[in-house]
Amino acid sequence: MTAQSSELETPTPIQKERLLSESDIDVLYEKGLALIEDQNYEEAIKAGEQLKASRHTSAFEILALAYAGLGDLEQAIETLEDGVQKGPSVWLLWLMLGNCRSDAERYSEAHEAYEQALRCPVVEESSVHLNASIAMSRENRLQEAKEELSLVIDPELQPRAKVHLLGIINDEGRYEDAIRDGEQMLTWLESVDADTDTLAEARVQLGRAHWEGRRSRERALGLAWDALEYCRAYGHALWLISMAALDSLKPNGGVVRCVF
Repeated sequence: MTAQSSELETPTPIQKERLLSESDIDVLYEKGLALIEDQNYEEAIKAGEQLKASRHTSAFEILALAYAGLGDLEQAIETLEDGVQKGPSVWLLWLMLGNCRSDAERYSEAHEAYEQALRCPVVEESSVHLNASIAMSRENRLQEAKEELSLVIDPELQPRAKVHLLGIINDEGRYEDAIRDGEQMLTWLESVDADTDTLAEARVQLGRAHWEGRRSRERALGLAWDALEYCRAYGHALWLISMAALDSLKPNGGVVRCVF
């Protein structure tokens, strides 16, 4: 992957001497992504600052991901807001800003960012529509979320889109539909080589349907543990395990207490 961004405003002659070459920027960008993958966020920030010194908007991607990884969502948002001011035609910065605002439950502002992303001259529209749908489902705007999801036409995003739809079906309380669709989906996802997060989320949503719809603790826990095989720290799987395990400790629906 190369840094799909742009240079900032025209630098002065002195600044030009400090700029990295395009190939060096790509190398540094890849290094930043690798550091984030390894959760080495402090070093990723250093890489981001180097990109920023070279006046390249990929800096804001790396910095925002690092700050978000450190749990500083507001700093990530501020970084991206600075980024879209300096690179207003970079759709990925608008998308990331929308996603961070959505994570912060600032939904109206998130949708403003998604709309700006769609106005960029070059944009992967399906990615924007998918993330806008996720924000809508968080707002419990389920019908609108499904309509937005129908605009996701990129074949590479279909696995994520279908799993997100499975979550919406659960949100609607249609658990038997979710179980039917989810069981069929697992085999299909394996056949199309879906990414591990998508494979994990599919199992969580299917497990959720078994748990919330049928109170099938054994099946729900089995699917949650399967999800953790794909992603060891997958938060949704850990949530499902905790819900099913906690319920088993409450024979009369009371409060669970212990000696410490």
